[in-house]
Amino acid sequence: MSSADPRAPRDAIDQGETNLVPAAVDLLAQLPEEVRPMRLATKFPRIVNRIARDWHAPHLLQPYLTSLVVDERGDRAGFSAPILEELLRLARYHDEMLLDRGADPADERTVWNTVHHKD
Repeated sequence: MSSADPRAPRDAIDQGETNLVPAAVDLLAQLPEEVRPMRLATKFPRIVNRIARDWHAPHLLQPYLTSLVVDERGDRAGFSAPILEELLRLARYHDEMLLDRGADPADERTVWNTVHHKD
């Protein structure tokens, strides 16, 4: 099967699917250690690559992060608790950055304002 074949294994489709791209490595290095999603980066590098690509575009990143934690299709197994916690911490950190810049994250996303995390 060629990599263009939709039946090809997902990890054979693109190098960016299985390895962190330079922008993702840079983002991970710049994030405070307590919000750095290392489990996510190890297990799902394609997700961290997309987060890095959209980091400075809240109108793209916020719906994507929401789609990762809210199963709108009803058929997803979901992430493990540690990875879900990383996603939630990262989303909250991103919201704080928006607030610091004067933006209102509630304009774009509501799930992060309603999800409660046990510290």
